[in-house]
Amino acid sequence: MSADKNSMSNVLLAARSRLLWTGLYLTDKTLCDKVHWVAQGHGHTLALLPQYIPVICDSANKAVMDLTAATTMVNIMTAGTSSPVPAPSDCATSKSSIVVTDPIDGTHDTPGVVPITSSNGSLGVDLSVDDTTAAPHILACLAAIVRVDSKDFWLSTDGGYQGPNHISKEIIEVKPSCAVCAPCAAGVLNDDFTSVVSNLRLLQDRCVSPGYSPGKSFFSADSFGNPRFKVCHTFLEPLEGMQTMDEHIEGSTGDVDRLFTFENWPLTKEKNRAELLALKTTHRLVPMVAMDVSGHRVSPYAYRRCLQGAIVELHFMFSHWGIARNKQDIYAANIIFMRVLVPPRTFSMPANKWLAPAPVVASESTTKKSRCG
Repeated sequence: MSADKNSMSNVLLAARSRLLWTGLYLTDKTLCDKVHWVAQGHGHTLALLPQYIPVICDSANKAVMDLTAATTMVNIMTAGTSSPVPAPSDCATSKSSIVVTDPIDGTHDTPGVVPITSSNGSLGVDLSVDDTTAAPHILACLAAIVRVDSKDFWLSTDGGYQGPNHISKEIIEVKPSCAVCAPCAAGVLNDDFTSVVSNLRLLQDRCVSPGYSPGKSFFSADSFGNPRFKVCHTFLEPLEGMQTMDEHIEGSTGDVDRLFTFENWPLTKEKNRAELLALKTTHRLVPMVAMDVSGHRVSPYAYRRCLQGAIVELHFMFSHWGIARNKQDIYAANIIFMRVLVPPRTFSMPANKWLAPAPVVASESTTKKSRCG
């Protein structure tokens, strides 16, 4: 059992060391200085500052040299995510304002145009140039090591969609999601998660709408008060101008994607099949890109079994939009890629015991002492 713990610890520390090389690991004290918010549609997305693009792309390339093509993050960062930032379709003449759109029903509330500022009142997003002629932006693919919380897990193929409700009026609005928390009870990775949450809050504070309050759906806490945040995945994308993540990853065959069609996509309620089929000519299905500990692609049928409760290497984009009706700023962590580092603990019957212990990762100082000893 001790050997298993040491093996888990080594895997986690090796992943941490590799992610630190990328320059976008969320514990990096300088990360907030390498990124900025850029306008995208009716909202904003976090992008790399131009001067850091060569450095970070080179660092990411070095960090993944020993991994399979499926985890080549430099390709994920640069393929399909580099594009001129489009001007909002209903943008006012003032380029320091954007239309705040309700992402649920797409309607615009009057007046519908608000400036985006940082929490200290200064302009948080540079819209002083013509967005249609702006240089391409490389979106920031942030990284963290987290545990997928066993509670609040809705990361199924259709997000547990039962039918129209007050949150999702139709299936196209559903975004499967889950909460993520600290990977370990103590040690360096637990400390890292505190920094992850702190940096996300700093980034959030740099893109706020005057008079708006932060939405309560992104950050949360468990029953003991421990912090968590929500990540989500878009499983339906418009056909025009969109790429699946397999096309972003060099050498990926996309076999998993081709196995699933609108006719056989797993649904929580089969009664919703007709609603899904109606989108066949305008949208494509996009299975989430996740790898198990052996480097195999996780089938959509196995999301819950392989991911719920697992410790994962998480890569995601950070985005923002505002809902004028409720005067709320909404933030989302959109999953780009997950890689399982430690699989979920399995429950033993009838002994009623956990077979795999929760890994305890020593602090860096403790690790150094043990090596000296």
